[in-house]
Amino acid sequence: MASVNNEIQDAVIEHSTYIERLKANTVAKLVALLNRTEDDLLDQIRRRAARIAERGFDTGPATTERLNALLANIKSLNAEAYAQISDTLNSDLEDLAKYEASWAHTLLTDTIPESIVVQLGVTRPDLRSIYKIVTAKPFEGRLLREALDGVEANRAALVRDAIRQGLVEGETIDQITRRLKGTRKAKYADGLLDRPRRELQALTRTAVAHTMNTAREAT
Repeated sequence: MASVNNEIQDAVIEHSTYIERLKANTVAKLVALLNRTEDDLLDQIRRRAARIAERGFDTGPATTERLNALLANIKSLNAEAYAQISDTLNSDLEDLAKYEASWAHTLLTDTIPESIVVQLGVTRPDLRSIYKIVTAKPFEGRLLREALDGVEANRAALVRDAIRQGLVEGETIDQITRRLKGTRKAKYADGLLDRPRRELQALTRTAVAHTMNTAREAT
């Protein structure tokens, strides 16, 4: 007959398969949200950067004003995208934290003999506050909000620098947007905007694992 420790270990290993599927589904959902904003972002660049290029790019105040207006608009679009991503991720992680705490509690009470459960007093954290425990604990040296702010700022800076560089070097608008978006042949993995997608994927996977582990440890 398997020991209690072995039974718990087997259940945790089996449960990890579910968590991996959850990670993949959450990543796909958030990347889809990010991708939906890409067309709007590139359309803004095509229309507004084209007007700057038509007048000739220089360092005069009129050009600077138009460029700053474009970059401010791009930054706003980017912030809206990540606000939606943040809301979705936080909601999903809160649900996961509650589920994981309940799952861990049930695993312990169902596996450990009743006499020991009564003696030890196995309790479950308050599900209304479990996510506060998760979000208050840093992972990779940062809180979740800080990590999301970081990937948002990275994407905004990447687009800003690509526009500035392209205009200064006399690139066409098509060249600038192609460098950002990438090519269909490479499934757009060769575009600069693939980097923020990969950053978001990595952050999401880490956040899911952090939420699972923290909620389980709290239980």
